[in-house]
Amino acid sequence: VIFPVSTPLSNTADFILTDFTSHNPPVYDSDWINQGDINLKNSIDRSDFGFLGINYTGWNPPDPIIAAGPEHLVVMTNGGIAFFQKDGTMDFQDEIEDTFGFWGEVGATNFVFDPEVIYDPHADRFMAMACERAPSSKSFFLLAVSDDTDPNGMWYKYRLDVTSLAGGDIDSPNIAVDSEAIYLTGQLLSES
Repeated sequence: VIFPVSTPLSNTADFILTDFTSHNPPVYDSDWINQGDINLKNSIDRSDFGFLGINYTGWNPPDPIIAAGPEHLVVMTNGGIAFFQKDGTMDFQDEIEDTFGFWGEVGATNFVFDPEVIYDPHADRFMAMACERAPSSKSFFLLAVSDDTDPNGMWYKYRLDVTSLAGGDIDSPNIAVDSEAIYLTGQLLSES
């Protein structure tokens, strides 16, 4: 999707659809068995090997992503978010879906997927996002912005309704920043 820069957008006709192929979102494998913590450090003969991030959450594919700040790492997968100190100490872990998960306070449902996380060097904070396909064929971007370089503090969370652009089929999000703005993109598969 190409967004014109110089003029405001008035409706979906303002978007120019480019060549794209359909993408299947992740699925949850209800039959997965948690194999317990695997000590990968001892099973791989490399002195620079780090630590185990988020263990398998049951989502396939896992779509792992990581962002590094000055003293912390934020790791996300389909199904999970975790904060680590750079020595590998885990400070926090939560699910990303459902009312009890990371975005639960803004109304997230049980189909949150394709997470993205970055560290914004302009504002010195972490930014996380994901897609949500909600009941009644609604699509949302979920966005969270930490208040500083430490992800263990306050996060400002948003649930942005993009149904008018994406129908119920949002997919493949991306996030970027510059000194002026936050950019959220995704595959908007609306048939309207």
